[in-house]
Amino acid sequence: MNKAISGLLFLLLLAFFMLPGQQKKNVPDYKKLYQTANDYYNSDSPTDITDSLALRYFQQVIAVTGRQSLDENVLVDCYIKTGILYQAKNIDSLAIQNFGNAIHAKTAAQSDSLLYQPFLYTGSSYYTLNNFDSALFFLKKAEEIVTRYNKMPEAGRVYNKIGALYYQTGNYKQSINYFNKSIDLLNVNDAGYRDFLVQYKTNLGAVYFKLRDYKQAMDIYNGLLALRTPNPTAILHNIGSIFLETGDNNKALQYLRPLPYNRQLKLNDMARIYINLKNDDSAKFYLDSSLAENRKQNGDNKNITQGLSLKYYGDFSIRHNDIEQGLHFYQQSIIQLDPDFFDGNIYKNPTQFNGLHSSFNLFAALTQKAAAFNLQYKKNGQFQNLTASLQTYKAAFNLAHYVERFLDTDEARLFLQQNVEEAYSNAIEIAVALYELTEDEQYTNEAFVLSESSKATVLQVNREQLQIEQITGMPQQLVHEERNYKANIARLTLQAVNASDSTVLENIQRQLSNNEIQLSKIQEKLNDNPQYKRLRYQYDTISVKKIRDELLTKKTALLSYYFTKEHLISFVINADSIVYRKIPITSALIANIKSSRAALESETAYDRERTGIINKYLYLQLVQPVYAAIQNYTRLIIIAHNELHYIPFEILENPESGNYLIQDYAISYNYAASFITNKEAASGEKQVLAIAPFTVAIRQSGDSIAATFAVLPASLEEVKDLKGKILTDTSATKDNFIKYAPYYGIIHLATHATATDGNPAESFISFYPKANSPDLAYKLYEPEIYNLNLSNSSLVILSACETGKGKLISGEGVMSLSRAFSYAGCPSIITSLWKAEDHATAFITQQLHGFLQQGYSKDVALQKAKLAYLANEKIEPGFKTPNFWAHLVLTGNTIAITQSPTNWWLWSLLALVSIIAVLFFIKKKKKDKQFM
Repeated sequence: MNKAISGLLFLLLLAFFMLPGQQKKNVPDYKKLYQTANDYYNSDSPTDITDSLALRYFQQVIAVTGRQSLDENVLVDCYIKTGILYQAKNIDSLAIQNFGNAIHAKTAAQSDSLLYQPFLYTGSSYYTLNNFDSALFFLKKAEEIVTRYNKMPEAGRVYNKIGALYYQTGNYKQSINYFNKSIDLLNVNDAGYRDFLVQYKTNLGAVYFKLRDYKQAMDIYNGLLALRTPNPTAILHNIGSIFLETGDNNKALQYLRPLPYNRQLKLNDMARIYINLKNDDSAKFYLDSSLAENRKQNGDNKNITQGLSLKYYGDFSIRHNDIEQGLHFYQQSIIQLDPDFFDGNIYKNPTQFNGLHSSFNLFAALTQKAAAFNLQYKKNGQFQNLTASLQTYKAAFNLAHYVERFLDTDEARLFLQQNVEEAYSNAIEIAVALYELTEDEQYTNEAFVLSESSKATVLQVNREQLQIEQITGMPQQLVHEERNYKANIARLTLQAVNASDSTVLENIQRQLSNNEIQLSKIQEKLNDNPQYKRLRYQYDTISVKKIRDELLTKKTALLSYYFTKEHLISFVINADSIVYRKIPITSALIANIKSSRAALESETAYDRERTGIINKYLYLQLVQPVYAAIQNYTRLIIIAHNELHYIPFEILENPESGNYLIQDYAISYNYAASFITNKEAASGEKQVLAIAPFTVAIRQSGDSIAATFAVLPASLEEVKDLKGKILTDTSATKDNFIKYAPYYGIIHLATHATATDGNPAESFISFYPKANSPDLAYKLYEPEIYNLNLSNSSLVILSACETGKGKLISGEGVMSLSRAFSYAGCPSIITSLWKAEDHATAFITQQLHGFLQQGYSKDVALQKAKLAYLANEKIEPGFKTPNFWAHLVLTGNTIAITQSPTNWWLWSLLALVSIIAVLFFIKKKKKDKQFM
């Protein structure tokens, strides 16, 4: 009975629970919950209470729809809005978790566009947490969706956020591109247009501020103030920061003090103002307030603003001679600015850098710490502090080389180069001081390696990336697209230079930004190839041992120079040793360098007596101190630095012998020791592509261009007997040069060229101009040369005037047409430093080709050509002053372009003797066997 009743009750209960619609009654009506949540979320007057209620109801909807697999669209939307609410509460860890849930909740049937907001907001939260690598990953995912789908909501926010990320990591040129893109995407009819415009343009102004273009930044901010935005606080703060950076502390105080907020950023700037005004009590008050504000807002979380606060406190401590405390603050600053570094020991530094950093701020903290160690050494004489200073500088340079590989443009890399120069100068002085204390050659080596690591780094990065096409498995379509975007950027750069209409210029700059953004996307895809990634990001340092053992021949010495703030340091590496000498930098040294160059360029008669005195003085300063280390060698590789790029060393005169340096040494130049190569000489004869557009006068009726180019009658003598393709006059066009240049081992250009010191992009080489053709049709501009592919060329001879002249950029060298050919992949360039006489150039280059074909190395061939000019009795003495013959210089490798015929016969003779000896030996053996 009991069992029967129990069974019946069980069946009744089972039926009850299985009644149609019963389950539905127990499930909350998620759509009503969802509507309620949205009502609170979209409240006209949102408060913490409405946000909390919206969060509560969204979470209930998630609980129901997620458990029952109901309505994926609603579920994804709830996760996104929950994440946004947590983001608004500054709980970014929970925001990221919910955005991640939204990404995972999306089904294959749903459009990828649904992921746009989760990617955007996840990137934004990671940015807030200073996790820049993750931020970039998700923001780039959002950017992909914006690119794929038209008119995504808030598309400008993606580009603005990526721009802000590039700004924080020091990639300023790319951040300008992205901020401009975010502004371009704004629609004047959209709600909030003005607020977004102010935000994006304020960010743009901040980049120009970082680039020290204060006028451009101020113009942007004043334009924004004219919009009468209801909350101009950020704009006023940035204007105050400009006055602070330009030294107008009182004006900065006038702008910053009244600002209605008390954020750490403002407190930092107030502290800096009072440090500058030497009001120590106020400075300390604001520094303490800044640290307190950070504890309240961020707790123990690392952040950039806290890193800056600690660095400023370090600066404050050093100014008060409390070096120990300053070192402590710098170390804590480094910990804040490097996401992967946590060691509080002041003698420890970051050794490896991965991902994105607040690079310029971290570099500044490291170099200030290094300088503090040097001060500590001067204070207490402890050797450990001097070595710690050098090691800290080296950590900073490792960061700089790492960051350099991440930057997208040469402009950005050059800006970085200018910012690290002073630190290199200080570090090299310390390395030399360590040698003088210890006589340990390790420190001489370190000084040399540091000096070379600071030179031509931008050119080196680009030369390395020329190897991209040789990488196995590299997608050729991407390689082709990369080259096209670079060509577009060069073309648009030239159009911008020549644009006079502001509307046209604005349109060109917009296209430039878009092309640079697209180029960076292509390069991101290329990064998927490990070999390409290594080429782009791995930095290999040169060593003294490698130079001595592998790169220098027995007859060659390397002579390298470096200007610190106080000394000119000369390094010599030869087969046996490395030595250095240093002399004080004096106004007389710099003045004589400039006077020597001015005399060479002058159109008036060359004053042989006066310039002889100058060149003897320069010999005594530049060569005599290291003469003992080079006297037994016949070839010199010279690596100049800064002002020394202005003079050809060949003209320096030995006061004892009266010889020019060219009479004692074959001389070549290079950008840095890392560029030196010593491969085996190539066999076979190299064919020449020779271009001479102006051998006769151009006669084209009604053509205004023709009158601007003088005839170069001797240019025909330069090229007419060369073996290869000779293009003269009407066939010597720019199009023909671009067509044939990649296929010839030697390129010889005997033409006109113009170099501009102010803007290198305006420098050009001239080809034959068709009647009334535009400049771009017959002028090859410097940016265009960068995009040529000259990897198959062994030598480019630029007998055109001024091809070695250009803007001197400290550390990088002269931004010349010659350098552009090296950038394009040519390992050796013979170039002209000034406008030289036509016939003298023709004589020297004819001799040069003859010696090259005889198998001499390039430096020896050029030396012999110049000596032949000086020895020729038919040339009048008045035409033998250095301004006639010293303009042609060799930069790059010195390897012979063809095997020496003398050596070929020698080796053939030796081979023949060897064969005869072997045959004689075999024959003798047979005779011996007959008698056994």
